[in-house]
Amino acid sequence: MAKRIDPYWLVAFPQEHKGNQRIGLQKLMDALRGYAKVTKFEVPGNLKIGTLDSLMSLTESLSKVDSLIALTLGKVAKTLEELLGKATELGVENMTKTRYVESFQWSFVKFKTSSSLQEITEGIETDVKKYEADIKGRVSTLNEVTQTLDGIERTDNGTLLVRPLAPIIKKVELYPSPSLEVIFVVVSQKKKESFLETYETMEVGYKKRREQKKLEEGRIKLDSERVEVEKGV
Repeated sequence: MAKRIDPYWLVAFPQEHKGNQRIGLQKLMDALRGYAKVTKFEVPGNLKIGTLDSLMSLTESLSKVDSLIALTLGKVAKTLEELLGKATELGVENMTKTRYVESFQWSFVKFKTSSSLQEITEGIETDVKKYEADIKGRVSTLNEVTQTLDGIERTDNGTLLVRPLAPIIKKVELYPSPSLEVIFVVVSQKKKESFLETYETMEVGYKKRREQKKLEEGRIKLDSERVEVEKGV
């Protein structure tokens, strides 16, 4: 079951007493006590509002940016759920969403008050796209590493047809020679007997061929002597 998310309401009201913001906030907290938790959400008071036309244009931009952020956060949450195998609550700057909202502080370094609201909005949009690309890159790298590890595990746990032979074959088993090429043959255990019955080893085969050659040479010599004897007779 999806976790219920409590909505946040941003409320702006004029100061009853110049320079004293606490009085209006305290009245709101007293009025909503037992119904809602009220915390101060500080936004710089010297932001460049601009003209009415620019505000109307900004309204459309904010709607698009809001949709982009919601879509990106949804992708991030889904990616984490797939990687961790369970639903995970997203946080901001190592804080829960609730904690971040209740202790929010404007970043004057990233979003200067000398910039227009449109420029600040575009900066937020740029950051979101950059974070999304960064997450995609990290996930892609993770998938590549995972596939490589899976391949190594399959190779190490597989048969000799796919496993590397270096850890198995000892160096002393190799007899390098300029005129001899060493070839290792992998045969399944079930076909071992059949292979040994039909495969001619170098040493035994060489001896058989040498004996056969001597026999043939002996017969030729014997036949030659017989011919000479017969001619002499």
